[in-house]
Parts: sequence; structure tokens; C-alpha cells
Amino acid sequence: MAKPLLTERKTIYFSHSFSPVFRELTKVDPPTNIDDILAAPKGSGCLMGGIHGMFLAQYEVLRENGHTPSEAFNETIEEATQSLYPLVGKYGMDYMYDACSTTARIFFFF
Repeated sequence: MAKPLLTERKTIYFSHSFSPVFRELTKVDPPTNIDDILAAPKGSGCLMGGIHGMFLAQYEVLRENGHTPSEAFNETIEEATQSLYPLVGKYGMDYMYDACSTTARIFFFF
């Protein structure tokens, strides 16, 4: 709807960066001849985008390794809500990082 208005040398502002960052899912793909401004109010937008990215990555790995959509979805959500989030809440992120294997730490940064 706004695309005809997005002409060269204009700027589009996203009050949440989820849409353009995950353009494959959202189909929001601003033209390359305009400037984009991405913001995350109070930082929570980055957090929510990060959580979505982690969920999606785990789901896709499980699907690629033969799990059904239902199994991959349940494993992804249950692991986060019943295992990881409670541990992060109780002990913090430093604890979670320290509890990771060397292999997991390598993938954490790449």
C-alpha cells in the first residue's frame, strides 16, 4: 500500500525492526534506493526479534533432521518455556553461557 510512495531519496522508518529483518517471512522488502531507519522501542523489539530468530533456527534444524512439524514446534516451545527461560530467570545469562558446552559456545558467537 505504501510502496508507490517509496521513491528515490525518501526514508522509511520502522518502529519495530522485525518486518524488514525477517523479510522472507513478512514480505516487507523496502526498495534499495531509499534509506531505512530501524528502531526498537525500549530495546524490546531487538529481544523479540532475537527470540523469534532462535525459535526459527531450532525449528528448522529439527525439521531438516526428520522431525515432523508438530514435533519440531513442541520441542522448540517446550524447551524454551519449561527449561531455558526458567533457568535464565533464576540464574541469569552468565550462568547459562557457563553451562554450555564448548561446541555450543562456538555457535553462540557465529
